[in-house]
This record gives sequence, C-alpha cells and structure tokens, in this order.
Amino acid sequence: MPAFSQKAEYQVKISSPGFEEQVIPINFKLNGWYFGNLLIGGVLGMLIVDPATGAMWKLETPPVNVTLHQSVATIEQPTLQIINIASLSDDMKQKLVRIN
Repeated sequence: MPAFSQKAEYQVKISSPGFEEQVIPINFKLNGWYFGNLLIGGVLGMLIVDPATGAMWKLETPPVNVTLHQSVATIEQPTLQIINIASLSDDMKQKLVRIN
C-alpha cells in the first residue's frame, strides 16, 4: 500500500494548570465500506480515492469526556497562623468566637 494510505496515529493531550495531564489515544480501524469498492466496481476508489482521503479508516474512539483531577502538588493544605489581635480590624474582631 502507498505510504499515504497508512493509518495515522493521534493522541489528545488535555491539561490545565493545577490539574493532572491526561493523554487519550485516538484509534482508527479499517472501514468496512472500503471493501464495498470491490462490489461496486470502484477499483479506482479502493486504490486511490479512499486511501488518499482517509475514507478507508473509521474513527473507533468514542467522544472524549474527561474529568481532570487536581494535582496533588497544588492541593492547598490547611495552615495555622498565629497573629496579634491588635492587628485585626474592628470588623474581624466582631467575628471572633471565644473558646474556653
């Protein structure tokens, strides 16, 4: 087969800052209708047209629907800060809760 009729291989890379990257392979299989050229008498379609246009391949991968997971490195851990009460605004002081 000519080089232009070879199956292409693709990968979809999905990424966003703070999330784990995911790579999804896109798969193709030989289209059954490609051999229909023999029945219809379309030898030209089988040897030239379908291989050149990629019509001899059928997308096998279903639509991509991915949920990205937050990267472990970016998950904020709770922290404890000790501050002087004098540095708080009056509004913040009113929201304080006394604990015994």
